[in-house]
Amino acid sequence: MDFTSLIDICIRGLKGFDAETQAADIRLQDILDNNPQLEDSEENFVVEVFSGCVRHHALLVVTVENFYLDEGKKMLRKDCILYRIFSYSRYFFGWTILAFRTLNRSSHNRIISRCIHS
Repeated sequence: MDFTSLIDICIRGLKGFDAETQAADIRLQDILDNNPQLEDSEENFVVEVFSGCVRHHALLVVTVENFYLDEGKKMLRKDCILYRIFSYSRYFFGWTILAFRTLNRSSHNRIISRCIHS
């Protein structure tokens, strides 16, 4: 499976998750059950990104909200979960813009660049 598809799985999983009404491990198991085609390394990626975004939710929300304050007129609000994933990946994996170029979404270069320089 390609990188973009893995990111989309993470986005769908985080979009449907509410920490107030559902346990993270149950939601994660639902995500994995709905994607049986994932290989072990792909499954590990989804688990790490989902769990990390849930665990560090407060930090990621602050990061993305500050980004929207500065650049919000140019970015879609519906992409906030994607930006949280970008931020998490940068902060905790140390990924750079090169890792995200495979997404082929030029409109997201600003958030990526901002994460790199923070």
